[in-house]
Amino acid sequence: MARGMGIAVAVAVMMLAEQVVAGDGPMELTFALPAGTKLHYRLETEIEATVRGAVFTTTLSADAVLTPVVDAKSENVLVNIVFEKVEGATRMGDEIRPLDVNVDGRSAQAEVTRRGVLVHVEPAADLSTAQKGLLTDLADAFFAQLPAKPVKVGEEWKQDLVTRKASESGSGDFTFEEITEKYGVECARILGEFAMQSSEPALKGKGRVESHIAVAGGYVVAQKGTLDMQGEGPGALQSFELKLKR
Repeated sequence: MARGMGIAVAVAVMMLAEQVVAGDGPMELTFALPAGTKLHYRLETEIEATVRGAVFTTTLSADAVLTPVVDAKSENVLVNIVFEKVEGATRMGDEIRPLDVNVDGRSAQAEVTRRGVLVHVEPAADLSTAQKGLLTDLADAFFAQLPAKPVKVGEEWKQDLVTRKASESGSGDFTFEEITEKYGVECARILGEFAMQSSEPALKGKGRVESHIAVAGGYVVAQKGTLDMQGEGPGALQSFELKLKR
């Protein structure tokens, strides 16, 4: 009888485990990097813009390391981003010009909410205005806005997008596709389609994104997407891919 009870308990435990792995119950994704965490990323972006009838294609790649900054006074998570190497080039027709970015080894501190929203970026004070702008824009790619409430596999939801810039706003439709493993990390795979608009300059656009979010920690393991913005100013088609290096 005791042995029979043991088998029954074991079967029940396995069934519960299967439910958890299958993601049957709602899951709350929260951004939290424990002390000692060190995330190595590779980011690649491409922007195709049309200016006065001429098409320019700019490519940028960056290797960066993210580590948490301990600050008991902050409700948000502070993250130090060291850009180990950043390089790029602009192509117009057959002409290719390397970009003189000169930010290798430089850093910026990001402030991120528990929902993964990047609210502020503070680049190193001695950088030029252009360099600060570049690092601030690159920082956006390392984070993903998480669902506002617990979600389960197969669930769909609408969400307003929060940005650092008051001139920008957006909203999107998202789907929790599955729980899967990416680069050895258990992830929530989320797909999204969204619309964005900007008042300075006046642009509107649509985009798509696929994110792999770590179940434990809420950080981005892999993310790729596109955004096509058009309007009164120069239009641009942007694509990017971010990967956690292992």
